[in-house]
Amino acid sequence: MSEPTELEKQVAAEEAAIAARLAELKSQPAEAPQPIEEMATPAESPPTPAAAEPPPAAATPPAPKVESEEERRAGAAWAAQKQRTREAEARARELERKLLEKEQEAAALRARQEREQQPEPTFEDNPAEVLRRETEALKAEQAALKAKMARDEQLNNIRMQEATFTAEKPDYPKALQYLVQSEIGEWQRSGLADVHTGEVLSSPQYRASVNEIAGRPEVAEMAEKEGRTADEMAASLIARDIYLTNRQVQLDAAAKRRGRNIASVVYELAEGRGYKNGTPQAKPPAEEEAARQRVLQAKRVAEAANSLSEHSTESPEGARVLRSRADVLNLSDEQLDALIAGGQFRQL
Repeated sequence: MSEPTELEKQVAAEEAAIAARLAELKSQPAEAPQPIEEMATPAESPPTPAAAEPPPAAATPPAPKVESEEERRAGAAWAAQKQRTREAEARARELERKLLEKEQEAAALRARQEREQQPEPTFEDNPAEVLRRETEALKAEQAALKAKMARDEQLNNIRMQEATFTAEKPDYPKALQYLVQSEIGEWQRSGLADVHTGEVLSSPQYRASVNEIAGRPEVAEMAEKEGRTADEMAASLIARDIYLTNRQVQLDAAAKRRGRNIASVVYELAEGRGYKNGTPQAKPPAEEEAARQRVLQAKRVAEAANSLSEHSTESPEGARVLRSRADVLNLSDEQLDALIAGGQFRQL
């Protein structure tokens, strides 16, 4: 058995101190209140000869009983003793609660240490446990896949509704962009942007995406202008997209409950925030918009790079040979469009 850790020693010491204090409180005798001395009554006097009865007088109410000093002291002592008893019982309950909490913490600590010391089971040692863990992992993966498929189906349905509504309201894309910029502004002013960015940074779920986006030169440039790190800038972009997607899904659910097209709801919200047909589209600052466009362009280039392969060495003289993704990133927009339009690539 291993030596007890410092935390276990501290927990054991606190348990002993609490138990000793509890025993001391329980062993204290309750102080009995002082007895109240009986009021002395005067001795009866011998009977006197009857005198003539005076005329009847009007009845007077009995005088109120005056509490003696001894009675007041005894009552105060009794009340004080009851108060001390209640306080002692309350302290005893509190000590019992703390003792129980310490015992639970110690038990949880021991259980965690036992789990950490136990090696991962192998199929030869414990096939049932290995199969159980694999089954749970598969179920979790299946649930995540179903959730993604449901979300993709919902987003596709939203796009179809938007296309139908755009046929009636051709300016719908402008109204949508107006509302999106308004939502982003409120998200940032409310402080939710900082909260959501911190959640993305601390979540292992987004670690790979943050690293990938932070490595782009455009994102590093944006981060430098805003006084952030590249990771913070990447997390902010991811958090913003998650927020807008969730808002879109929420509006779609609300529209379905009312039997409406989500695009019509979006249009009305945009009008409620000041949009009018012909209103100039709300635009972010020029530098931010330029940086955003560079990020989008880099994303399109990266996607195209995934589909490009190295050109054959038998290419006609003067043809450019792409040997890496860096070569693709160095292409201009015109060169990239011409390459894709010419069909001079194959799916990897």
